[in-house]
Amino acid sequence: MGDDPSGTAERVLLEAAALFQEKGFAAASTRELGDRLGLRGASIYYHFKSKEELLYRIYVRSMTTIRERVDEVIDPALPAKERLRAMAHRHVVTVLTNRDLHSPIDLQRLAPEWRADILRRRREYEQLFLDQIAAAQNDGTLRSDISAEMLMLSLFNLMNWTILWYSPNKDQAADDLAEAFFTVFLEGTQAAPACGQRK
Repeated sequence: MGDDPSGTAERVLLEAAALFQEKGFAAASTRELGDRLGLRGASIYYHFKSKEELLYRIYVRSMTTIRERVDEVIDPALPAKERLRAMAHRHVVTVLTNRDLHSPIDLQRLAPEWRADILRRRREYEQLFLDQIAAAQNDGTLRSDISAEMLMLSLFNLMNWTILWYSPNKDQAADDLAEAFFTVFLEGTQAAPACGQRK
C-alpha cells in the first residue's frame, strides 16, 4: 500500500472487510465503500487497484496479524502442551476481537498467484501448531494414536468455526471461550470420573 500518512488505506481496508462480511464480496461495490468512508472512487483506487486486490490485502492483513500475535506467546521454556495452549488461546482471542478482518470471505475470487500466496501463508501458520502437537505427542502429554495432522485440523476447526456464531453481547468472553475450547480439545467431552474412580 506504500506510504499512507493520512491512514486512508487502513480505513479503506478495514471498512472493506466489514462491507464484504455484511453484503458478500460479489454484491459489495467500491462505490458503496467510498460512500461509507466519504471518499470518491478515485481515492480508493489510489491505494488499491481493484476490489480483488482489496480482498487479497484483507487476507494478508489477517494472516500477518494472527501470526504476529501468536508468535508473541511462543515460549521455548514452556512444555509443548503449554505452548500449544497459549497459541490456541491467542488465536481465538485475536480472531474474535476483529471478526470482520478474520472471517473467511471467498478465496476463490483471488487471482491464482494471490491465492497461492495466501495458501502458503496458511500452511506455514498451521505448521507452527503441527510442530507443537508433534512435540507434545513425543513427550507423552498428547495422545499419539491420532496423527498430529488430524489433531491440528481438529483444533483449527474448533477455533475457527467460533467466528461464525460468536456474539460479544450474548456469549462468554473470548478469553473464557478460548480456555474452554482448549480444554475440550485436550480432554474431549467425556465426563470426569466419579470421585475415587480416577486412575
